[in-house]
Amino acid sequence: MAQYYLVLACLLLTLGVMHRLVYSLLGLSFMAVRNNEILAGAVGIDTFRVKILSFVVGNFFAGLAGGLYASLMGSISPSTASLELTFNWLVYLLLGGVATLSGPVVGAFLIPLIMESLQFLAEYRMLIFGALLIVVIVYFPRGAMGVVTQFANRLRDTQHSRKGAQQSVVAGQEP
Repeated sequence: MAQYYLVLACLLLTLGVMHRLVYSLLGLSFMAVRNNEILAGAVGIDTFRVKILSFVVGNFFAGLAGGLYASLMGSISPSTASLELTFNWLVYLLLGGVATLSGPVVGAFLIPLIMESLQFLAEYRMLIFGALLIVVIVYFPRGAMGVVTQFANRLRDTQHSRKGAQQSVVAGQEP
């Protein structure tokens, strides 16, 4: 049971570090190089250094995850990294959302719940899950958290426009 608390602590620490990283100057450099490498280089960002740093940071967290996985399983072998397991991790990422920090976490909790709730469908379970995956990829390319973020942004924009209209009415201007 103590190992699960260790995993939870590492998850929270990782999310905290990634949040700080994304909203730092280095995180902005990562995004600039991702979006347009030529433009990032033109404004003075050392794109080679940024790519090396992103590689190091990504592999550090992948190594941390692998170490935690090995400690939970007790041992690790090449068969552990099966195609099915890799596919599951990719599905967690896609369905949870790739553009947010919380998306993969939500996907990792949500997908097993969906799979267990579809257990009664026996052989049709994977067919329904595949259809769900296709629907999400086609209609919600940013995943579940992308939908939540989009809804929150729309709600915030609506509130700001109402607030602006109220302020202009109070000031005696026409909306």
